Amino acid sequence: MSGTETLKKKRKERPDQFIVEVCTVTSIEFTCSFNTTSDLIMYIATFLNAAALAFLDMTHPKIRLQLNQVVTNVSDKVINKTENGVDIHTALYKMEDLAQIGAFNRCDVAFLLS
Repeated sequence: MSGTETLKKKRKERPDQFIVEVCTVTSIEFTCSFNTTSDLIMYIATFLNAAALAFLDMTHPKIRLQLNQVVTNVSDKVINKTENGVDIHTALYKMEDLAQIGAFNRCDVAFLLS
């Protein structure tokens, strides 16, 4: 099999669509800034739609962002607020801790909104 034939075969084996499963974690303060949980989810969905615009021109495979889970009202121990805002390094390590205990098993990507 030639190099060109191998490349064509690999392209055929690729899925037409690649779904990136996304989870979000929100702080108590962030969650409470919305009137309802539906409003919060609509905000996050709009955010993901905007992020998906970066992949709009991709066709092989087509990229789709799918919201799988919203973890709300995490404590300030996870967020680790300081007088200057959020300690991003500690928050990153706490997110890693959550991932290691399986909090994001349904996700390819998890991000924090605070």
